[in-house]
Amino acid sequence: IRIFLADAIGHGIQAALITMIIKGEYEKVKTIEDARELLEWLNKSFTDLYMSLNAFFSCILIDIDINKKKIRYSSAGHPDQIHITDDSIELLKHTGKLIGIQRDTAYECVEKDLGRHDKIILFTDGLFEQLNDREEVFTEQHIMTLAEKMKSKPVRELDEMIISSLREFMGGSEVISVRDDITLISIEIDGK
Repeated sequence: IRIFLADAIGHGIQAALITMIIKGEYEKVKTIEDARELLEWLNKSFTDLYMSLNAFFSCILIDIDINKKKIRYSSAGHPDQIHITDDSIELLKHTGKLIGIQRDTAYECVEKDLGRHDKIILFTDGLFEQLNDREEVFTEQHIMTLAEKMKSKPVRELDEMIISSLREFMGGSEVISVRDDITLISIEIDGK
């Protein structure tokens, strides 16, 4: 199973345009099996074709091999993501620079073992860069604290806790004004 999560730098119409370009360029290279190589091709494409647009983005590409019980990932300037095992919470650290900054950027591919009930939490920086009315920031540490507290719970409950904690932090009302888009993808490995 492959998951590709990208986050265009900026806001508004320019970020929407970059998002459409990311989708189009990813479609051209998505069959490349090696995550590192795929990110390098995306980076070359963006630096060659879209440098004048300042089309930069962060991303993580993660391959989950259920049969071999492994995950492989490469990440370009994306925030550290979370891998929850039975014993610990580990960060999936970024393995290279943002896409579109420098043409010959190299990316690493990291392989990790996957346990029977592991959880993987993927998100964009919009999740932890939200401000409340006192100009305080909901940080990555908030997310890590919730992951630690909820690590033995089903991933759906962790998702609900993260979103409800963010909502409460931002004032608790049903309608909240966010400063950046928020993407949260949570995966739980079936223990069979």
